[in-house]
Amino acid sequence: MKFHVKDIYLWKSAGTDPRILHFLPNKINVITGGTGTGKTTVIHIINYCLLSSKPKIPTPFINDCIEWYGLNFKINNKDFFIARTRPDQFDEPTGGYYFSGIGDIPAYPSSTISEAELKIILEREFGIEDNLVMPYGGKLIKAGSKISFRFFLLMNTQHEDTIADSTTFFDYKIHEEVRYKEAFDRIFDLVLGVGSVEKIILQQRLGELQRQYGSILNKEKAQLKAQNEVDSNILELVAKAQNFSLMDNRLYTPSEAKEELVQLIQEVKTDLKVSPLKEVEELKQRKTRLMLQIRNMESLERNTANYLIAEGKDQDSLKPVNLIKGYFESEIVKTFELKYLIDGITENLKQVKESIENRNAFVINMQKEINILKSQLSEVTEQISSFPEDLEELRGEASKYMFIGELQTLLRLYDEVAKESPSFTTMNKKQIEDQITDIESQLEDLQNSRGIQNSLLNEFINKTKKSVEEMLGSYKDYRAHFNTKDKVLNLIPPGSATPASNIGSRSNHMYMHLIMMFGFHEHMINNQNKYVPQFLIFDQPSQPYFETITGENLDSLTIEDRRKLQNAFKMMDDFISLVISQYGNDFQIILLEHAREDQWTGLDNFHLVDDFWDGRALVM
Repeated sequence: MKFHVKDIYLWKSAGTDPRILHFLPNKINVITGGTGTGKTTVIHIINYCLLSSKPKIPTPFINDCIEWYGLNFKINNKDFFIARTRPDQFDEPTGGYYFSGIGDIPAYPSSTISEAELKIILEREFGIEDNLVMPYGGKLIKAGSKISFRFFLLMNTQHEDTIADSTTFFDYKIHEEVRYKEAFDRIFDLVLGVGSVEKIILQQRLGELQRQYGSILNKEKAQLKAQNEVDSNILELVAKAQNFSLMDNRLYTPSEAKEELVQLIQEVKTDLKVSPLKEVEELKQRKTRLMLQIRNMESLERNTANYLIAEGKDQDSLKPVNLIKGYFESEIVKTFELKYLIDGITENLKQVKESIENRNAFVINMQKEINILKSQLSEVTEQISSFPEDLEELRGEASKYMFIGELQTLLRLYDEVAKESPSFTTMNKKQIEDQITDIESQLEDLQNSRGIQNSLLNEFINKTKKSVEEMLGSYKDYRAHFNTKDKVLNLIPPGSATPASNIGSRSNHMYMHLIMMFGFHEHMINNQNKYVPQFLIFDQPSQPYFETITGENLDSLTIEDRRKLQNAFKMMDDFISLVISQYGNDFQIILLEHAREDQWTGLDNFHLVDDFWDGRALVM
């Protein structure tokens, strides 16, 4: 993808002229200067204007002095200008954007577009289609989420903390490190030139199906474990049933055992409705109640008989009343008072007779009730005597009843487990298996393409290495190989398949970074990659050689270190010439360096952007 930076603008405030750095296409654009002058900040300004959510612009001396940062650039033969308000006091990005789609640069910017709108425009220019999504997820990357154009910027910078690192080959740290590492794994096929958007979508669908399939397998595994546990319980129930002499003493399979136990329940449960211990206890309680009722009734009967005897005496005492009444009717002089007395006594005598007659009936009924109670008592006693007198034997019978309840419960559990493994799971599993097989067959050519493209990449890397292999000293005959899994470049000894574990100096590692980046970009230009911009920023590739000198005086470099540094610069110069002459294409390099102009004298494609020496800096 054609891209080059034209200018960087820094506005301190309205009404002041901006600080401008001018860059040229098809050149190595150098900003040279001492430590702390703001050279490295150029990377962060470009990154910030291209919508970074993690600005790394130093607050003291730079961010405190600048109100707006601007980036004037050309992309796909279109002139774009983006300006962005500085991060806030907490180094958080702000949402103020100025944008021109024709490259117009204002005297002083003002907000004209939202980040969301600007992102849509840049995604289109970076070739990010709506259906270009992450094929699978991670800790921070969600499967199916749209790929950001910013992830591809990992291919465009080599920060001073990375350029000579022995284990890290890409600038994850200047972004959101974990997220960008995850993203790079998922977009690497697009960087390598493998497949198409349609293949990426198929990969995403394959990932979804594989996750569903894994979920079904886990569920089946859990169901099998549960069923095995129930089968074990079933066989334990068989052992218990055999101890109670309820089943034959032989081996059963779980399915046979279940059938036998179900039949056993049907045969036994009608006879085992109540626990024996509980039934005996209830019978004994009933016997006690009956004995108490009989005792009370007999006591009442005795007391009633005695009362009747006393009452009979009361009746005899009233017999003279009849005699008096006879005399009254025949001989006694009839007076009103005497007649009233005799009538009252007569009425009392009548009531006494009636009471005695009724009580005799009551006594007869009470005796009947006593007889009924004694009969019930005899029946209860007989029932109690039918149970074993030995308590342990009785408890054994009770255990048999409890066992039947346990048996019913576990058999229900067995049935529930069986219901949880229905045929629809198998059906879904078969459907998913078929879909996975179909997609994998469609992606077979993707695997082949991946192998071919990886091989081509290593050819470009080794071609680049050959041009500077003398700078690698004793490792010059080692074969370079990019490890796609770990995203690192290895050197492999001749006749070996195992990478060297240690390749010595930081100078060697710096060269490996340059070799890798140039190899990748030639590969991507050859593939006409539409996602990665055709530019590189190298931040202080000379730093390995500062380990041997004091301060920043490069004049004191050893002849060997000076030769190695000049060869690194020539490597950059040759790459620009290669892209222009062999591919008829464009490429831009921005070089942030301590080295002065005399280090690249005689090279055709170098351009000095600015000199941050003698008190000069990015912000003055």
